[in-house]
Amino acid sequence: MSHGAGVDSRTWALNEVSVEKAERERMIELTVEVDGRPLSTWGCDGVVVATPAGSTGYNLANGGPVMAWGVEARVPFLDLEFLDIAMRMDAKHKMAGKGRIEKAVLREAFVGALPDEILWRQKEQFSDGVGYGWIDGLKAHAEAAVSDREFAATDKRFPFNPPATKEAYFYRAIFEQHFPGDACAQTVPGGKSIACSSPAAIAWDPAFAKAADPSGRAVSGIHLSANT
Repeated sequence: MSHGAGVDSRTWALNEVSVEKAERERMIELTVEVDGRPLSTWGCDGVVVATPAGSTGYNLANGGPVMAWGVEARVPFLDLEFLDIAMRMDAKHKMAGKGRIEKAVLREAFVGALPDEILWRQKEQFSDGVGYGWIDGLKAHAEAAVSDREFAATDKRFPFNPPATKEAYFYRAIFEQHFPGDACAQTVPGGKSIACSSPAAIAWDPAFAKAADPSGRAVSGIHLSANT
């Protein structure tokens, strides 16, 4: 910083940090943590972490390369003070189950501001939000399209990350038609999932390990449809 002919002070600013893979042929899996707590995990070619004034901020504001080339840009969308409160809150107050609805603390904060039928309706994951009839219809179609004999030989047709359900088999077969070979299959993260989570969530509850359905309705004791 300068004032007139003199220099008042010198400092430095960090615009961005780039994390890239060493091997061009494979994707990397990155886990983002806040104060040692896992926040998100995804597979990618690399990540650019930028300040609001960094290159990502400029690109988003001006319709630059981030928008032009289809790069998935993840930017903070909540106030930092709110995030700080959420991260410092005792985790037990965020837990659902045993009669306590998910996101109860957040719902309670808006009592009187939102109609009860909106405020207290059950949360749905994105895939379930399209409608149970659509999801169940896809399962029924896969059940009819994939024979028991085909499914019994899943590990022979798909030795890498074999599908655990007929629905998954059906999707994998479509994928293989367009992108044949294990090299293509290895670009897609796999493993068991519960409510569309990462495989790490299976360790949270022994009951999850027995569930092959990624739908939120598979979570017994949480989702209302799981108990009926």
